[in-house]
Amino acid sequence: MDQDQAEFLMALNRVHDGLALARGSARARRGAAVPATGIGGPVEHVLGVLRGITPTEALADWHHVTRFAEVDGAPGPLRFGTARVGLGAGRCADLPVVLPLLGSGHVVINPPDPSWHGTLAHECAAEVSAIVDNLVLRALASTPPRSLLVVGDRFMPAFLDRDDVYEQRLAFDIDPTGPGQMDNLLARLNQDVERIRRTGRDHWRLLILSDLGSVLSAQHMEELAWLLRAGPECGLHAILIDTPVPPGVVAETVHVSPRRIRATTTGPLLDVRPDGVPIPGSPAMSALDERLSRGGVPATGLLPEHWWTESTKDGLVAAVGDVGGAVERLRLGDSPPHALIGGPSGSGKTNFIYALLIGLATRYSPDEVEFHLLDFKESVSFAAFAPSAADPSWLPHARLIGVNINQDREFGLAMLRHLAEQLRIRSAAVKRHGVKDIAGLREADPAGRWPRVVAVVDEFQVLLADRDAVTEEAATLLEDLARRGRSFGIHLVLSSQDVSGIEALWGRPALVAQLTLRVALPGATRVLADDNEAALALPRYHAIVNHQSGVRGHDRRVRIPHFDDAVLAGTQLQLWDRRRVDAPEPSVFDGDHVPELLAAADYRALRASPAGERVALLGRTFDVADRSAQVVLNGAPGRNIAVIGTRPDEVHGVLSAATASLAKQCTVADARFTVVSGGSDSIAADVRHLLAAHGHRPDFVERQDIPAFLSGLAEPASPGPRHYVVFAGVDAAHSVLRQPCANGSTGHELLRQILADAPETGVHLLAWWRGVHRLKQDLSDFGTQFDDQIGIWVALDVQGSELSGLPGADLITWHPRPRRGLWFDRAAHSRPRPLVPFAPVRSGEPR
Repeated sequence: MDQDQAEFLMALNRVHDGLALARGSARARRGAAVPATGIGGPVEHVLGVLRGITPTEALADWHHVTRFAEVDGAPGPLRFGTARVGLGAGRCADLPVVLPLLGSGHVVINPPDPSWHGTLAHECAAEVSAIVDNLVLRALASTPPRSLLVVGDRFMPAFLDRDDVYEQRLAFDIDPTGPGQMDNLLARLNQDVERIRRTGRDHWRLLILSDLGSVLSAQHMEELAWLLRAGPECGLHAILIDTPVPPGVVAETVHVSPRRIRATTTGPLLDVRPDGVPIPGSPAMSALDERLSRGGVPATGLLPEHWWTESTKDGLVAAVGDVGGAVERLRLGDSPPHALIGGPSGSGKTNFIYALLIGLATRYSPDEVEFHLLDFKESVSFAAFAPSAADPSWLPHARLIGVNINQDREFGLAMLRHLAEQLRIRSAAVKRHGVKDIAGLREADPAGRWPRVVAVVDEFQVLLADRDAVTEEAATLLEDLARRGRSFGIHLVLSSQDVSGIEALWGRPALVAQLTLRVALPGATRVLADDNEAALALPRYHAIVNHQSGVRGHDRRVRIPHFDDAVLAGTQLQLWDRRRVDAPEPSVFDGDHVPELLAAADYRALRASPAGERVALLGRTFDVADRSAQVVLNGAPGRNIAVIGTRPDEVHGVLSAATASLAKQCTVADARFTVVSGGSDSIAADVRHLLAAHGHRPDFVERQDIPAFLSGLAEPASPGPRHYVVFAGVDAAHSVLRQPCANGSTGHELLRQILADAPETGVHLLAWWRGVHRLKQDLSDFGTQFDDQIGIWVALDVQGSELSGLPGADLITWHPRPRRGLWFDRAAHSRPRPLVPFAPVRSGEPR
């Protein structure tokens, strides 16, 4: 122990000598500061001594540790907690508690009473871990890079359980009970000590070992005692837990029990509170990440010096990691045109995609490259790139973002259709200018805007999961985009956990052959060539990058830095600040979001319209342009809407959206509304109030008055304003409708007549049935075509097989999902399309 450390201990003893423990009352008060009188001088002296002999990294509160030591030197005592000392007059101070370790001796953590039964590993594991974690992290913070080797057992700090730590040989695990492990460790350390005595210390070694008295033989304990005595002058130190201290070993002791922690450096009267270990993302842990990434390039080190200065005319380049400290760049262009990324869950696929996107976004402006991002996982990997209430910024390059897609394969198909349309537009422009590819087009049309498009589909196998029309069309579009996209600046980046089971790719070699850039994350199979298993033994944060379709001999083993939330958010904010003032926000499809009618652009654009041009909005389509499902209610036959389903909230959403959108386009003078309550009084009442809020005066028909209402509606009348009848629960009124009315016809017969005469009378029915069978039964008439009555339908929780017989519904495959539906308009569609019903519109909401 040197003179400075001896002075430190003497100063602490002066503090302890000055403690006034009157009748021990202070010790009995839980959490109260230990009183001290007349010791202002000694406390300040202690703090001054600490500051003089201990580096900031070893003493400062963790919140103030932002970087680790870079040069070698005496580490000094290491802080692991605080002790509260009273200064009198209601004042107190939290005195840093430190332990001499590196360059001094060892630390022993034992129970206060040798006769105590039990082990610290079982009774006080959290307390012991806090002490060990603080000492090890302080040791790392106060020593230069790669100068400390940690060998530990069960108390090895969790923050060292990282692949890059073991890869750089900065830490090793050991099990003292394992066969031969202690023999090998003691023999190796013995050799190291002998060598260091001859040549001098090369780096520090820190052992973390527990409960050795019960697992080591007498011979092993003698060898360990010799190492502990000889170790400090050779840079070998130990933290021993639940282990007796051999004679002649210089060690400070920390006594731990379930009730208190005390240390020999603070005396027998001060309770020690271990510091909280910094959380991930804190300044200290960021400094640790930076330290452990030495030999590699950190995430921020991949960013170019000058942003948005490069052109994509000849292709794309992005720095994604490093090989031996040299930055590794990934390329997309004519060769390779597209990428396939693979690896099991948790292998780092999303982190690699972040590296790729940030590398492209910082190198090229939004006029040079655009992103279409789709994530089929049950997560929000790309949500950070979209604006939100908490963060209004977005990634300026993103034009389309799909999150929480899960089973909404139709939206993935919509994106592929959009890309196919972009391909058609670019192909036409290339032909028009007499050039052959995107590079020639940009030269021939310098005033045009022709950015390259990077379409990223994470877990794309979901899009091709079923044997149905969606899979068939998606695979066909992917193949065409992969084959022709390279010439027109459209590049696919497909990510999957395992491509071996994607049946839709079988028999489509043209698609697979175009995915020549292969990126295999740790544990990936079938991403590289079948005989290339280079990724199976990869450590975390590494990838095999292969530009030759995964063929052996072309692998690049690349280290990928971790792109944490702080790096992503900070980089995106800088990119957002650079955007043009008129830069559009990306179109965002969130599968978990329930769309609001009042927020829909189609609804906000509605104005007063002639009767034959009014549209009813039903929900949001699966469309990249964020359009609403809308139908025109003109004078053609069958311009009536049937809503089919048993979930009232979704039915309410469709009916209220259709009603509100119609009400917005007309006035009391040119439209009439009637609300009929067949059995759902709540929906009917809400629609009635909604119409009143729009300035209309709707008629309201109770269930018992339905026959009289239908009889009057069926009577011939002179043409008047359009009459919109909202019938909530037609099948619920079955017992009323089957009864003869005043003219002898049943309500069902009158309803059919009203629908048949609707083109002449100007009546439009917006009605709800709970099932397809009852709908067919209510409207069946051998003399009338069904689609002359109902030409528009919305099916919610209805199986596709049940829809047979409805217009356009033959031979369709559809499995209902919550808050999803099918809709069909015979005037516009050849087959049904999916939609997301709007949330119910309430009368109190602003229009």
